[in-house]
Amino acid sequence: MAAVVVSGFYLGGRIGVLGNEWMRASYGALLVMAIVGGSMSRSPMRALTRVNGAEDATGVLQAAAANPILWLSLRIRVAFGLAIVFLMIAKPAAGESLLVLTVAAIVTIATSLTRRATPSTAVQT
Repeated sequence: MAAVVVSGFYLGGRIGVLGNEWMRASYGALLVMAIVGGSMSRSPMRALTRVNGAEDATGVLQAAAANPILWLSLRIRVAFGLAIVFLMIAKPAAGESLLVLTVAAIVTIATSLTRRATPSTAVQT
């Protein structure tokens, strides 16, 4: 991830787009992705790694992987990643860039609220 960001800054500097409005919105989205990925996912991921070596860990791993915080974190990062790709293609002004990121956040939260955790019937223990 760091190599992608560093190479993106280098390329943006060479082309001269680092100060554009859509780039500033993308910086904010990258920051949100980093914060969400680090702070929200830290404790559920630690729980997953603790269980990794245990005997008969299948049920515990399934329960830990079904953690809604992990799924919300993943959805937020994917939505903001797609929004950044859209900003790179469309290159909108500041207001439109913020609108795109706001819509991405609202859609992510709305889909997370409407999804309910249901037990999986694919794997029976």
